[in-house]
Amino acid sequence: MLYLAEVQKQKGGLLSGGGKTELKLLACQRTDQNWSTVSEEVIAAEDASKLNDGALVLVELNPNRQVQRIQEAGRPLVNILQNFSRQLEKFKLKEDEIDQWKQSLTFQAQELNRREMDMEVRAEQLQQLEDEVQHLEEQKQEVDTSRQEIERLQGEIERNRQELEGAWEHLRGEQRRLEERQADFQQGTVLDEEQSRVMSELLDRLSSRVNPTETVREHLHLAFELVEKQQATLTPHWQKLEEHKSAIAQQQEEVERLSQTFSDRQNALQEAQNSLVQQTAQLQINTADLTSKQEYARLVKEQLRNAEELYQQMHSLAATSGDVVLGKQADVEALDKMPLEELQKIVQDLQHKLEIDASFVHDQEQELKYKQEAIEELQTKLNQASDHDHINLELELTDEKDLYQMLNSSLVGQRRNMLQHQKFLKQHQAV
Repeated sequence: MLYLAEVQKQKGGLLSGGGKTELKLLACQRTDQNWSTVSEEVIAAEDASKLNDGALVLVELNPNRQVQRIQEAGRPLVNILQNFSRQLEKFKLKEDEIDQWKQSLTFQAQELNRREMDMEVRAEQLQQLEDEVQHLEEQKQEVDTSRQEIERLQGEIERNRQELEGAWEHLRGEQRRLEERQADFQQGTVLDEEQSRVMSELLDRLSSRVNPTETVREHLHLAFELVEKQQATLTPHWQKLEEHKSAIAQQQEEVERLSQTFSDRQNALQEAQNSLVQQTAQLQINTADLTSKQEYARLVKEQLRNAEELYQQMHSLAATSGDVVLGKQADVEALDKMPLEELQKIVQDLQHKLEIDASFVHDQEQELKYKQEAIEELQTKLNQASDHDHINLELELTDEKDLYQMLNSSLVGQRRNMLQHQKFLKQHQAV
């Protein structure tokens, strides 16, 4: 596990010789971008004896709390601070995006409320239309009843008229037969007693069977009066029938118009309901997305808070710690005058430090390779993702690319420092 530590050197006495070198652990790396403070712990590290007292280093410990690798923390601290600034900027952008989402959701909720109120108003209008259609149906039934009554009266009048025509025909036939017999009687010259008797019986029988003309006329007058009364009674019904027919035609047109309006509003209501269902589903998706983004923002806030605490601690330590000057040129004249044993020890220390730096650079390059593979995998998922997962994958891909860029930038300086160490070591080896 990787720790941030401070080099502490204790001065030895006259008998014990050189001082003891220890590392005071300050912070521990939990993830790539997450550091947390640890309880102050001091471990022995003779490999750090060549570093200045108070210098900040990155040390990797195994599970047995033994030092595996030591690296100067100057460049990584700069990278961490740069990463902290970038994370702060990204967090501000996330906060702005969350505020925009909140405003958008508020507007959508208001729009949904307005549409619900509009749908309630339309439902009331449709109920009124249904009541009007019901009223028109009742009026139509009343008109149909009146029409049937009028047709019944027309049938009775027609039957009475046919009966009167039959009576008139019967009366005309009797009159014709009477006139014929009277003519025959007047044309006859002499009637014997038997013919006179028969004629008298016929006249008496005819008189007893055929009503007098005055009586027939009275019956005809009564029939005409009855017809006129029925006609007078029927005329208002005919007028009402025509009025009802005209009203029914107008009401039928109104019913058709209202039915079309009702159908149009039903279609509009169905479309509004479908739109409401879709917007409700989209609102639920947006709400879930907002919840996840708020949770992400909370985690980012927590990371920024930890990073800020670590930054304050590193800033205070960096103000008091010493720095190792890299890339300097070897003093060949001084090295020529130096005893061989001491020069060999310096070369061994430089070589050991170069091995540590080379191992760290190699590990960082492997990490950079893993990041590149992760970016390619996320890009493949993004190409095959649905619209709902597309945004989250884009954010994750952006974060991975940022981490890749920061790691790559830090490797540039680390490679440069390693080359400077190699050059400095070769100068000593040449002497």
